[in-house]
Amino acid sequence: MGKVNNTNTGTAAATTTTEKPAEPEFQAKLIIEDDVFQKIMHWVHKAAEKRLECSGLGKVVYDEATNVFRVVDAIMVKQENTGSTTEMDPNAIGEAMYKLKDSEGMLNWWWHSHVKMDVFWSGTDHDAIRQLGGPGWFLATVFNVFEEMRSCYYQAKPFRIFADHLETEVERQIDEDLIT
Repeated sequence: MGKVNNTNTGTAAATTTTEKPAEPEFQAKLIIEDDVFQKIMHWVHKAAEKRLECSGLGKVVYDEATNVFRVVDAIMVKQENTGSTTEMDPNAIGEAMYKLKDSEGMLNWWWHSHVKMDVFWSGTDHDAIRQLGGPGWFLATVFNVFEEMRSCYYQAKPFRIFADHLETEVERQIDEDLIT
């Protein structure tokens, strides 16, 4: 892209620049409710005892006013697991969609574990996110046994977005009876 520098003589000289325009930041946030996080961590630890990964889906509610996605429920479906892969059964996904159709939120969140590895997106993870996201938007979070997590937002249309390192927090809830 050319840049025009004006000089005191009134002439213009075209120069080029190698600066890239700043990419817009994706300003959304993901909140995982504490009971959902505890349920997932239970599954992650149980699978890790057998040195296996595990995965599931979750219901998400989006608040447009605050640009916050809130995970309100998570499920685990029938799947094939190894120490480095997890593949959910497509029929089980369909059953989950039907069972959860009347509950709050959209089934637009995929979670899975990397046992004791770092939290990152493998090529297989990217493929799964694109497949699960289909033509709409989708969220994904990868966990490990150290309770580390990494989340992303994916959108296919009207243009493709993959926003990594989505700000994610677990919303802890304290039982009122414990603090009175």
